[in-house]
Amino acid sequence: MISFDLFLLDVRKSKSVVALARRGADTAIEQIPIDAALTDLVDFGRLIGKAVNGNAQRPSGPDLEAFGTRLFDFLFRGQLRDLYNRLPTGPVSLQILSDRSELREVPWEYLSAPDRMPVPHRDRSVIRIHPTCGVYGATVKKAREKIRVLFVSAEPVDQPDVDWRDMKAVLDRYLVAQMPNEATIEVIEGATRADLLKAITRKSFDVFHFFGHGDLRNGIGHLVLQDAKSGKSDFLSAEDLAVALAGRGVQLALLSACLSGAGKYDDDFGTIATALIKTGIPAVVANQYSIPIKSIAPFVGAIYASLAQGDGIDQAVASGRVALKLGLASTTGTGAVVEWGIPTLYRLADFQHVFERVL
Repeated sequence: MISFDLFLLDVRKSKSVVALARRGADTAIEQIPIDAALTDLVDFGRLIGKAVNGNAQRPSGPDLEAFGTRLFDFLFRGQLRDLYNRLPTGPVSLQILSDRSELREVPWEYLSAPDRMPVPHRDRSVIRIHPTCGVYGATVKKAREKIRVLFVSAEPVDQPDVDWRDMKAVLDRYLVAQMPNEATIEVIEGATRADLLKAITRKSFDVFHFFGHGDLRNGIGHLVLQDAKSGKSDFLSAEDLAVALAGRGVQLALLSACLSGAGKYDDDFGTIATALIKTGIPAVVANQYSIPIKSIAPFVGAIYASLAQGDGIDQAVASGRVALKLGLASTTGTGAVVEWGIPTLYRLADFQHVFERVL
């Protein structure tokens, strides 16, 4: 995919940011105000988060479409719009980097480009790039090398049930069946801290997939494991998970858990997604809001199927969004399907392929 880089750079918490766009050798600079329009975008995103929890009415299809257009118009103005209009045809990754927390909270994933409608569209992928320095991904595995997946699930007795077997079946159907000689899965069910540490200390894994609950505690993202004695919730912070996985060769962290991409956006270790990026995991798929369990399987299945075909992670996530939109279209009544925009993709700027295949 072609990369269109958009840097939204804060100037001492002023009332605007400097927007620098780059595509190949072409660049453009504009100033974007931090004003009521941005506040409206953040508020609409929060409304989406409430709607999937049943605490607010779902936006209508036209309202969600209008929101996507507002997102595009907010970012692409003046010279930035001119540069966007010069993009060649074909798939484009819109890579957004910002050092301002209000901009990080906006759900850019719903962005609707006028030349690629309706959304989600496989030709336009929104990618979040987190500022890093000296952080590099592991070497991409080549064809015929074993791809190791660590699948971790936890079902604390004080949390709603999640059936890890259904998700494991998705991995078997969309990844292992297509790569029978290349992909292996190790499962940890009812995971405790000790279980997790033992597994990742014993061997390296290419993919870390967590299926279970996520939560915010004091504004910091946590995964919910099981306490070894009581079986109740044990909250593993973003920083602690990052420490556990650092240096273990993980190429992709797929977090099928609520709020795994949410938290203190002005803190590198305030969200699980950014904490793992800072640790050196080159690609992280997480959720910026709570997400219904029924939404996870079609999204994850499409990602694994795409990766097994040799696609990059950008294309895989775009395929997952399409599968999610189509799979839930008949289940939301009169409201719009919003689930497809809840997952976020964070990655290092120069990373594309989790592994390479020769088909």
